[in-house]
This record gives sequence, C-alpha cells and structure tokens, in this order.
Amino acid sequence: MTDIPIVGSAKPGLTDPSVQEESDTEYGVPEAVPVEVSAVASHPSGWVPPNTEGVRSALIMTRDGSLRTVDIADSMTLGGRSFVVNYGQGTTSVAGKTALTAAQPDFLLDVPSGTAAMIFGLDLVFAAMAGTANHFFVQMGTGNVGTGTSSAASAGPTSLNQGTRLNTTCTARQAFTVNGTAPGNPVELFAIEDVTAATGSVPLAFMWNPVPYPILVGPACLVGYGVSTTTAVQFKAVLTYAELPTEYAV
Repeated sequence: MTDIPIVGSAKPGLTDPSVQEESDTEYGVPEAVPVEVSAVASHPSGWVPPNTEGVRSALIMTRDGSLRTVDIADSMTLGGRSFVVNYGQGTTSVAGKTALTAAQPDFLLDVPSGTAAMIFGLDLVFAAMAGTANHFFVQMGTGNVGTGTSSAASAGPTSLNQGTRLNTTCTARQAFTVNGTAPGNPVELFAIEDVTAATGSVPLAFMWNPVPYPILVGPACLVGYGVSTTTAVQFKAVLTYAELPTEYAV
C-alpha cells in the first residue's frame, strides 16, 4: 500500500508539504506523515467503495493546517446524494382522508432494493384543518407500497445539488385512492394531532428534524397520513433525504 501524506501547505511558499526546511520550526509545522483515518470521513464526496474502512487516506485541511469537517448531510449534498420531494406545491395542497387505510398513504417515498435512504427532515404546512380528531403521522416500514391508484409527487425526487449527474432510484407518490401494499412492520417517527377544528388556535406549520437520521434500507418505504373524523386535512410537505447504495449503510 502506498502511503498518502497529509494534504495541506507546510508553510508559506512551499507547495510540497513533504519538503521541510530548517526554518520549519518557526512555523510549528511537523514533518508530514501518513495518517490512518476513516476513508468515509476523508473522501471528498462523502464515501468510498465498501470494505475500505481503515485504509490510509489524505486528510483534507485548510491552508493554516486546520482539519476540515463536514456535517454528513452537507457531505451527501456535496456528493450529489441529497434529494428533495414536494408533496403539494405553491397553492396546491394534498388532501388527507377521513379514515385510515394503511395501504393508501397520503404521501409516499418508496426505496427500492439496493438503495438506502437517510431521512434528513420534513417541513409540513396545513392549508386547512377544519375537521375534528385531526391526526398527521409519518411512519417507516418494510417493503414498497407501489403505485396503487395515486399521483406522482408534485415535484421530485430532485437533487439538492444542481451540478450532480446522479439520478434518484426512489419513487415519490401522493394522494392514494386505491390500495397499494400496506407497509410491513410500520414504526411511527413523527406525529401531531388536534382534537378540534383548527382556526388559528394551534400552529399550522411544523418542522421535523430527526436525530439520529432514520435510514431506510430497501425495499422499504416512508409514508405519511393525514386523518380526520369529519373533514379531511389539506397539507403540503417538503421531504429532504439522501440516497446511497445499501452496502454503505449496513
């Protein structure tokens, strides 16, 4: 294995950090040495092929020798792996239902086999919540719901990095009216409810920023339901997440 030296400027005027002069001590710069680090953390795009943890890799540093660290969500976006979906957009909302049918989610992200989806967050806005016993909840489950009878999401999945050449492998649907396949082993991740009609008495906008980020390993799904007993809720939602090959997540 070929050692890779630390990347960074050893001192002003030197382009090769492995070349040291006697006066280097005045800059407090030690001799450049190979450093064993996590390949995933050091790779510019945020990850490397599987089974390469522990290999020698170049650290990314600023000109003054400070290590550069990047949040995993930012790293995924820089690598072209982050996506956004609009369920409803502009003045158009998505209607919920007055009874729960698990196989008819009001919004859906299907994750296929071979792909893992890391969920960053959901912004939710209610255009109307006139019914009683209003519920809205998000679940993750195993298997794909499919299309049933539904509409494509209002927009997306669209990359959050406009310069990427990577395409989504996931499918986003909304407004089911005929059953798909109900999610297997559903687990609730986020929920809100209001037992009376909301006329400004409760907040109508919510942000879900999960910690830690849930990772759905395909085939899997993320589903959202808006359920009221009298009048269906009207909502818009913005989902942000990252897609990566399954082997990077397990």
